[in-house]
Parts: sequence; structure tokens; C-alpha cells
Amino acid sequence: MDRPSPLAIIVTGLALLTLMIALAPATIASPRAIIEVLSEDRFRRALLLSLATSMASASIAVLLSIPVAYYVSRRNSSLARLVSSLHLLFLGLPPVGLGVSILILLRHLSPFNLVEDRVNILFTLKAIVVAQAAVVAPLAISLLTSVFSYIPRTLDELASLYGLQGTGLLARILLPVALPGIAGAWILSLFRAIGEFGATLVLAGNTPGYTETLPLAIYNMISVADIEAAGALLLVTVALGVVLLLVYTRLQAVLSRRLEALGWE
Repeated sequence: MDRPSPLAIIVTGLALLTLMIALAPATIASPRAIIEVLSEDRFRRALLLSLATSMASASIAVLLSIPVAYYVSRRNSSLARLVSSLHLLFLGLPPVGLGVSILILLRHLSPFNLVEDRVNILFTLKAIVVAQAAVVAPLAISLLTSVFSYIPRTLDELASLYGLQGTGLLARILLPVALPGIAGAWILSLFRAIGEFGATLVLAGNTPGYTETLPLAIYNMISVADIEAAGALLLVTVALGVVLLLVYTRLQAVLSRRLEALGWE
């Protein structure tokens, strides 16, 4: 029997460590604790609120990211490189810092403060969606840029023979081809939005029963030393993540087969 290579040992060790971290809450959260937290109105509302706002914010982020990602993937201009650098910058910013920046815009800088005065975003449910969308948009741009980059530019050249360029090319050719990848980007953006904490805390506050999302509920349980309830809520989050990642993996396989069938991979 061949001995495993050092690289295989490292990869296996990191995979096991990741699994241990993800499943660590199971050592303190019994099935009874999970049933109890899911039976409480407060935690059910936090779960449903996280799902609803995350779906909305992921949809907004993906829709806004599609034209940006398409432009970056298809251009080699200074503007494209600048946009690419900026979205990577925002991808690395702490969510709390991003939330503070948005708070300053909405409170102190025109015309954003005028929008806040009219719409009343801060410390409402709308603020949760704004916070989540701001955090996941850079991730969506990065994922979608990769998706569009997988599609060769020869397709653009063929489409141009039929008079399709720019928006027409994107809407009628590239979007249908890239649809599984776009759906996958939405799934990962949804998962990231479900786990968003810092910007949500700054912009929406932490009001149990109102703006308390799933991560805030976990934080609140930790703050009162209810480790078992926090672990139970975290396991619910992990379970959601496993389901979403399975769907994402399936969508990536569909995209790969689609490109392969077209002879581009």
C-alpha cells in the first residue's frame, strides 16, 4: 500500500479541521436544545428574518453585480482594472467598518442624508437588507466575474456577426449560458448574507424580535452565557450552509457540463 504524500496529508488534515470546527457546536447542543430554540417565537423570527432579508439582499447584490462583472471580464481598460481593484478592496473591508461608512453617508453626507430622511432606513428592517447587500456585493462581483470569464470571447465574436453587442449580447447570449453560474453566485451570496453580523449591528441595531437576525441571536445568547442555545442556533446555520453548498456544487456541475457540451471547456 502506497504511503500518502505530504500534500495529501496536509489537505486531509485541513479538511478534518474544517469539519471539526463546523461540527464543534454539536458537542454541547443536544437535539432537545435545537427543538427548544426552534420552538421559541423569538428564534423562529430571527431565522425567518435572516432568510427573508438574505434572499432580498442576495438578489439585489447579484442583479447589480451582473453588469459590473460582465464589464470587468470583457474589458482590459484602466476603468475595468480600477473597478476590479475597488471590489477586491471592499471584499477585504471589515463588515463593521463598511457599516460605519454607510452610517456616515446616510447621516451626514448629502444627498444620502436626504434619502435617509425620506425613506427612514437606519435601524429598520430595510437597514438589514442594505447591510447584507453591501457586504455580499463584492463577493457576487468576484464570483460572477469568474463565471463570465469562463465563457470564451469567441462567442462574443460569433454573436457580433448577427448584430448582437453590448447589452443585447449579454441579455440574449451570455446570461442564458451563464445562468447556472449566476444562480450559484446567488446561493453563495445568500449564505454569506445569512451569516452577516457587523454591518447589520451598526445599521439595524440589535432589537430582539425586530432586527435580531440569526447571527445577532447567537451573539445575544453568548452574551448571557447560554452556550447551549448559541450552539443550537449555530448548528441550524451550519445545516443551512450544508444544504446551500450542495445546491451550489450541483449548479457548478451543470455549468461545467453546459460549457463542455458546447465544446468550450
